[in-house]
Amino acid sequence: MEFPPPARPIHVESAERLDESVVSALVAAIEDNERGLILAGAMNPGAVDINAVLEVAAKAGWPILAEPTSQTRVASAESGAVVISTGSYLTRDSGFASRNSPEVILLLGTSPPHR
Repeated sequence: MEFPPPARPIHVESAERLDESVVSALVAAIEDNERGLILAGAMNPGAVDINAVLEVAAKAGWPILAEPTSQTRVASAESGAVVISTGSYLTRDSGFASRNSPEVILLLGTSPPHR
């Protein structure tokens, strides 16, 4: 998925647990950027707490674009997070992408396929 500048990606590898420096960087990015997006791919079991991701998304007001293999696709409505499972269709529309360009993108799990 492509977003026009000024979006800057933050990538969190799912192969390892998050260390304190990564968490600090994520907190700073969330606090400093109102227009964010969480792009969620497949995550290794136990590497990322899905409920925590949903809670962060809900509190920050950032939507989650869930790839087909992402565990976040099955989020319950009670989480308060906005989870979009058809994001690839939305971002293919250049008008939508330019009007809704995030300041920062948090990529969790595996990278999505480029389309």
